[in-house]
Amino acid sequence: MVKKPTLILLGILLLLVAFTLWTQQNPAILKGETTATATAIPKPLAGWKIDDTRMIKYEKPDSQTFTLRMGKDSTSWSLDQDSQIPVDSGKVMQLITNLTSLQPIVKLETIPDESAMGLGQDSAKITLVNAGGTTAELFVGNETATSSGVYMKSGDGYYIVNTSTLTEITNLLTIQGISKATETPIPTATETAEP
Repeated sequence: MVKKPTLILLGILLLLVAFTLWTQQNPAILKGETTATATAIPKPLAGWKIDDTRMIKYEKPDSQTFTLRMGKDSTSWSLDQDSQIPVDSGKVMQLITNLTSLQPIVKLETIPDESAMGLGQDSAKITLVNAGGTTAELFVGNETATSSGVYMKSGDGYYIVNTSTLTEITNLLTIQGISKATETPIPTATETAEP
């Protein structure tokens, strides 16, 4: 005679087998909710070729335009405003690299009023020009409410970029930031006459 606990275990086993067969025929039942994965925010100048840059222009409405122009090769750059100032080509390459690798914090999907972001006629503008005359422009606006980001426009895209990253770029767009460090001459030792 079969005892009652054995019949219960046998019934549970049959239910499990039936459930397994049923879920194999209906796999969608066991699929759980999937979490959306974050997608990388496109860089405003992602397609720009660093080694093809021939000119960099920085315009601010309240100050003089700052223009760097490449000479015969990428190791010789000059400043339009004062050709006598020696330009550090390593800093120019750093500037172009920083601009092309600029990673926004966020790309704005809904566009607020441009003037509220400081992206109107009075915004600063960084322009890159390549050998073929093609230009790429970045418009720099106001800081965000938390001051951790700055509004920026490139083409039809509106972004918020990290304030410290943009400050690093704009610091290079100055005469002091881009010029070669002056070398201090090393004094030569001279013999002193002994009395």
